[in-house]
Amino acid sequence: MTDESTEIRQFISVLDCAVPLNSAIYISIPITTGETFIHWYSTKGGNLSVELYKDAHQKEVVVTNIKKSILYIEKIRLNNPNRIVIEPTSLKVSDWSQDHYNNFWSEVIKKYVFKAYFSPGWNYSRGCCLEFLTAVEKGIAVTDLSGTAISIQSAISLI
Repeated sequence: MTDESTEIRQFISVLDCAVPLNSAIYISIPITTGETFIHWYSTKGGNLSVELYKDAHQKEVVVTNIKKSILYIEKIRLNNPNRIVIEPTSLKVSDWSQDHYNNFWSEVIKKYVFKAYFSPGWNYSRGCCLEFLTAVEKGIAVTDLSGTAISIQSAISLI
């Protein structure tokens, strides 16, 4: 089994074949957490046994969040027809932890992204917050889906 950094480098090398540096748009989307998770956990998930939790979380949080994101992704792609739009919902690696995904997407943002859009509820997602921090540290444009800039001050108040 390969270690996390080796796996991430291998996936990055695939992107190297197709995505020029600092040329892509990234859309940050809550997948495993976000507002959907908070509602689900407070009403159902927090009461589930360990055995039932994982499957219920997948069906009621992950699938729901991905379905919601389809329109967001389509909108950004339609409005940016000459740009590569990278979105996290399509990548599924069975043995990756959430930290794997977070580290991978941070590397993607650092290397390929010049603008990042953040979908509604991003501020309730640990992964999206890490992506926001990565984008801000890189100095790239960070906006909501309508294109309105998200300042560090407004992000802090949302988080």
